[in-house]
Amino acid sequence: MKLKFEINENHLICHSLKPDNFSDKKFEKEIEDFKEFAWALSQNQYRLLTGKMFDNDFLEIGKLLKNSEKYLEQLRISNEFKILYEQTKEYLNFVKNQWESNYEKTSKIMTELTGLKFDKIFTAYITHPGLRNGCNLGDNLIAWGHKEEFPNYTTVYLWHEVLHSYFKRDDINHAIIQLLTDNELRVRLNGGIYPPFQGHKEFLPIMKKLLPSWNLFLKENQKEINRFIREASKQRS
Repeated sequence: MKLKFEINENHLICHSLKPDNFSDKKFEKEIEDFKEFAWALSQNQYRLLTGKMFDNDFLEIGKLLKNSEKYLEQLRISNEFKILYEQTKEYLNFVKNQWESNYEKTSKIMTELTGLKFDKIFTAYITHPGLRNGCNLGDNLIAWGHKEEFPNYTTVYLWHEVLHSYFKRDDINHAIIQLLTDNELRVRLNGGIYPPFQGHKEFLPIMKKLLPSWNLFLKENQKEINRFIREASKQRS
């Protein structure tokens, strides 16, 4: 498997304008400065990029769309954006270095746990570390950015997003992904025990129900883990 890391400037701009999305308040001033600049430049374009358009905005949607590239270019060349871009570029190097330093170990762990063949090529679009982002966009594309909440946080959650390209999109499979990555992989890298669980709270009841079988498989029969995963997921070509 290969995971490439890139910054898409338009993606970075749009994600940086999202409201109430902080993962690390130490970057708050730089992010807010950029948002204030973007708002002052054009409130209508700002609302268009953030999906917060008013009803009357749609009356001029053609004009707005026609001028969007000019607006984006003005944002790209601004000093406010350049600061965020440089911080994101530094963060990309951190993400890449952590992923590569952990890859040999983690790929063995994930192959052992799932029995899946990880042979796809992924691209991760990196956004600012001060803002929350973690999403599998489909077509082997990932969006990622977040404060490092615990050691190897980025590695654990990049694997989480990778697994969404191999598993069905439903609550049970999301709970299984959280058992695999947010918890088992995290503990194998950092030590500790679970529960308490890491992961989205809405899937914790499912994880609790799965835990007795999960622990039995981990303890007694690795082949059964592989069967458990294969039956619960659908590998995509």
